[in-house]
Amino acid sequence: MANYEFDVPNTPETVFRIGSITKLFTGFSILQLEEKGLLSVNDPVVKDIPELPEAWKAVTIHQLLCHTSGIPDLSTERHTAISMTAGMRRILKPAGMTHTALDHASAVVPERASGYRWDGETIINATYGDPAFPVSAGALRSTLDDMYRFDRH
Repeated sequence: MANYEFDVPNTPETVFRIGSITKLFTGFSILQLEEKGLLSVNDPVVKDIPELPEAWKAVTIHQLLCHTSGIPDLSTERHTAISMTAGMRRILKPAGMTHTALDHASAVVPERASGYRWDGETIINATYGDPAFPVSAGALRSTLDDMYRFDRH
């Protein structure tokens, strides 16, 4: 159900927060930039983001993508090393993904599904957080049809 309280079923047009699937788009964007010769996954992250801490100077983009950098999960600290915004123009439009975008809790999004979780006995409303917070690690919203277009692109 897109919304249990109003008895609204999911449809192909239902907009979902896709959470960590956003990481797929981040990786895809980075590989597109590498293919165009604009960066190498073997580059240190500080090459493109010089304001990062000195301790990160040896960390490569590849290590971040593979979760082998040794850097702790910083999404809870409102920090992310790779921005999604620029890479979205190179993926979404060519794939025809017209219902996929960065999500924000304050935005009114027609047909956005409500979040729920199972507490062991029943379905309850999920804690509502701002999905734009983790940026490249989980900030996108999408529909079934758009995800299908991405898969076929």
